[in-house]
Amino acid sequence: MQHILLLWNGSSGTAEAARHLRDRYAEREDIRFVESKDPDEISVKIREEVDGGLETLIVAGGDGTVSLAASCLAGSDTALGIIPTGSGNDFARNLGLPLDADQAADVVESGQPKPIDLGVIEVREERRLFANMATAGNTGMYLDELDSDTKARWGPFCYMRGVVDLLRDLKPFQLTIEWDEGEPISGDFLNVFVANGQGSGGGMTVSPDAKMDDGLFDVVLVRDGMPGEIAGLTAEYLMQTFMEHELIEFRRCRSLSIESDPSMSITADGELVGEAPARFEVLPGALRVISP
Repeated sequence: MQHILLLWNGSSGTAEAARHLRDRYAEREDIRFVESKDPDEISVKIREEVDGGLETLIVAGGDGTVSLAASCLAGSDTALGIIPTGSGNDFARNLGLPLDADQAADVVESGQPKPIDLGVIEVREERRLFANMATAGNTGMYLDELDSDTKARWGPFCYMRGVVDLLRDLKPFQLTIEWDEGEPISGDFLNVFVANGQGSGGGMTVSPDAKMDDGLFDVVLVRDGMPGEIAGLTAEYLMQTFMEHELIEFRRCRSLSIESDPSMSITADGELVGEAPARFEVLPGALRVISP
């Protein structure tokens, strides 16, 4: 009999979804249920289960819970199954998983584990793993003040100067970025995306060709520019040709380091990690995920 744990984040999704999952697996003697809203408690529980030989961890939650679980499972033989019940569910989207909880559960039951990469950030001697994407700069500012139409039209560039009046206070950062290969890049930038997956922010495409199993980051850098120059990104984003825009710098790499003036906040899978200087590195095949 397999050793399976279904972990439910009580602060993610709806009570109806929770009841439905419990009803679905009520007759399964090989599945145990754990519900928690406390990240520290979740981490301790997962690590205890992995040490005890856990074969499969099924996580019902949003991107934060999935990222936490991925960090705890990194380097282990435990397979991760995902039932997305959050608001963004970017990690599930990037894996091609259904966003319907029942359909996602079907995938968990019928799919096969495959290895994918994780990323690691080092900030002031602290390490943090991430599953989907790290971002820095103005990314995410005023997110709650932007309507859905603006987000849909601008995608990941809705956080930049000149989109709407409330973004006039966005500031450029003088960055120096060094790569594992190639010449360093310096200049004034608005945003940095270190992508393992294709999208972030609830389905906004950041790097359309990113692959989670190629051992590489897709790094998208957005240079500062005049509002008119940035406005040109709108049409190119809709046509998926924005990577060719003059304000976009794109690289693929296994590792990179960033220095910033002024200091620049960095998030990983939506959680604040710290401030640059920072170093990023890919961990190839570090996580086994059940996929279609």
